[in-house]
Amino acid sequence: MPLRAAHRISWDRGDRRAMTNNLLPLLLIGGVVLALTAALVTLAARALRHSDEGLVAQSPGTRIAALAILAVLILGTLGTGAVLLFRDSLPASLPFGRATAVVQSSSVTSFPEANAAATPQGGSPVPAPSPGLAPSPDAAALPTPYIQSFTTSVGIARPGDTIQLSWAATGGILTLYRFGGEDRLIPLDLDPPLAGSLPFVLDATARGDVSFVLEVRAQPGDEDRLDSRLVSVRIEAPCEGWYFSDPPEVCADGPAMAGASAYQRFQRGLMIWFGPGRTIYLLYDDPPAWQALNDQFTEGQPESDPDLQPPDGLYQPVRGFGLVWRTGTSPGGKAIRDAIGWAVELEVEFQSRLQCDGLPEGESTTCYLEGPDGTLLVLPNSGPWHPR
Repeated sequence: MPLRAAHRISWDRGDRRAMTNNLLPLLLIGGVVLALTAALVTLAARALRHSDEGLVAQSPGTRIAALAILAVLILGTLGTGAVLLFRDSLPASLPFGRATAVVQSSSVTSFPEANAAATPQGGSPVPAPSPGLAPSPDAAALPTPYIQSFTTSVGIARPGDTIQLSWAATGGILTLYRFGGEDRLIPLDLDPPLAGSLPFVLDATARGDVSFVLEVRAQPGDEDRLDSRLVSVRIEAPCEGWYFSDPPEVCADGPAMAGASAYQRFQRGLMIWFGPGRTIYLLYDDPPAWQALNDQFTEGQPESDPDLQPPDGLYQPVRGFGLVWRTGTSPGGKAIRDAIGWAVELEVEFQSRLQCDGLPEGESTTCYLEGPDGTLLVLPNSGPWHPR
């Protein structure tokens, strides 16, 4: 049988002495009461046989009933008095007694068959866990995510350099991102260790600040319990000079390209053939959209379509202009010839230059094309064109 705390109920020595001290007076009182009872019974019997008026005949049954009633009353009185007198000295096994509990224990050992509930001090019983069932993790018990450090090996670098990202964190799952601009985060490592480093090669065209973000979450998808840090590296490189005055604040991505070009005006826009890149730029008036198409014309192809006859005073474009005009589609989805109309003049040759800014990948870049009469045409990567 397993060792448990042993419990037993016993009278203590004080209760025994109290029992002895109270028993002696009880015996004395009992003797006196019995003597008085005997005397009363004798007197009652005589009274039943004789009276002042003479002899009264009584039947034996009547006398015996009277004596029994008298005896019951006397014994009931004695019994009630004894119980009241000794109720504090009687054992707990009696329904009206009191006992002193004496707990004897040498050691207490826990066993699987022990009580299924434990009662903490001042609390309510706590159910014991079921065997073999682990308690479910509590979100409040998870460690708090914290990034102790997140640094780069250098604060200033040149395009094409290799930098080192280093970090240390606790309490969760890490994710490392590169900040791509326009609130975009590009993952670099989805599950790096809590402490580590990673080399990163800067783009050769990178300019300005290149930023990185480190996040640590208590558990995947937890948006409430997370910590994050951002670090940046400044990219410094000699700026390439712009070919025009009052240039933008950002650096150009390289020297301007220059060469023989041609332009032709239309009813609702302008076409420019840029010779160094064999690119045709189409600039629409309404709305002011633009697009750049490769010059697909080769010698030996038809220069125009004889079935298309322009109205008086207007012209059908030829060669490279004519090919995109007849077969191409505008940004709005219309045929280019319907969107831009007939040419209002013949093609004109001129010298042009083109230069674009060197914003980091993912950011909006802008190119600057020299138009007829030296007009600077601004061509944003996303947005309408405009002269400057």
